[in-house]
Amino acid sequence: MIPSLRGQLDLVRPHLVPRICSEADFRAVQDLGDELPVVATSGFEYAMKGPRRGVDLSIAFRRPQPAGRYLASDDGVGTRVRALLAAAADPGSKLYDAFGVYWLEFDTSVGERRPSLFAGPRAAEPSDVIIRASEIVLDAPLAPVVRRAVARWSAPRSGVKLFQAGWMLGRPRPGLRLCFCTAEAETMQALIAEMTSGEQRDLLVDACRRYADLTSEIALAVDVGEGEIAPRVGLELGFRGWKPEQSLPRWGDLLDRLVAEDLCSRSDCRALLSWPGRMNEQSAAGAWPVHLRGAGTLLGPYRAHIDRALNHVKLVAQQGVVTDAKAYLVVLQTWARA
Repeated sequence: MIPSLRGQLDLVRPHLVPRICSEADFRAVQDLGDELPVVATSGFEYAMKGPRRGVDLSIAFRRPQPAGRYLASDDGVGTRVRALLAAAADPGSKLYDAFGVYWLEFDTSVGERRPSLFAGPRAAEPSDVIIRASEIVLDAPLAPVVRRAVARWSAPRSGVKLFQAGWMLGRPRPGLRLCFCTAEAETMQALIAEMTSGEQRDLLVDACRRYADLTSEIALAVDVGEGEIAPRVGLELGFRGWKPEQSLPRWGDLLDRLVAEDLCSRSDCRALLSWPGRMNEQSAAGAWPVHLRGAGTLLGPYRAHIDRALNHVKLVAQQGVVTDAKAYLVVLQTWARA
C-alpha cells in the first residue's frame, strides 16, 4: 500500500504553524493528507492580500508514478479526474500520454474536498489536446465559440509557452483555465494586450514592466468563459530554475516591493522568507517520514532530502485593480549524494 502524504505534512508543520497558518487551519490539511498518497512535490497557497484564511493544499504527480496509478482509481478525487487519467493511460486514446505533470489543488481553507485539476500538455500545439481533455473533464462538449477561443490562445507564440491547462472543478460552475509563461516581460505584455482591454490591460502591462527587474519568469493565468477571457486574471511572478536554488535576496527584493505596494505585510514577508530550507533524516530526527527512514542503506551514497522552497507569487486583477495577492510554497522530496 502506498504511504499517505500525512508523514510529509507532519514534517513541515513546524515551518507553517503559527507563522503561516494556525493549528486549526493546518489540521484540515493534515486530515486531507491522510487520504492522499505521498508525492515528490506538494505545495501550499497562502493569501497575503484578500480574504484571510488558512492554506490550501496541492499535490503534483505524473501518471505512471505510484501516486498517479493510485489516484486513477481513488474515488476521493472524483470521476472527472479519474476519467482524464484513464484516457491518458489508454494507448487507443488520442490523449494517451498527452500530459506530463498533473496538479490537484484542494481549497482546504474553505472545506472543499473536490480538487481542481491542472495538467501540462506535451504537444507544441496543444489546442486539440486541451479541447479533448476539457470535454472529458467537464463532461460536456465545448461550445464552438469556446473551441475557437482555445485554438486561438493555444497557437504557438514566440517566447511564450502554454505550460498548463486547468479545470476549476472545486467551483460551483467548473471552467477552463489556460496558463502561459515567459522569461521576457515585453513578450508577456504583448500577450496581455491581445487578451484584455482597458483598465485591466493597462494594469497588467504596467505590472510586467514594474516587476521585470525583480523576476526571471512571468506567468499569466486566464479563465476562458463564453469564448472570452474572464474578468479575473492572475499574473504570477517568480524565478526560473530549480526552486530550492533560488536566491533568497532576490525573493526578498520582490517581497519588499509587494510590501511597499501594500500587497504583502512585513510580517508575511518575514514568514515567507523563513520558509525555505532543507531537511534530512539526521536533522529531522524522529519526525522523518516512516517510508523514507533508512532509505540510504539501500541507495549507497544517495540520501533522501526534503526541500522547502518558494515557488511564485500571484497577483489577481479585476477591473483594473489588484484584489488578491497570494504566495505559493512548495515541498520537494529528492535524492542527492550524502
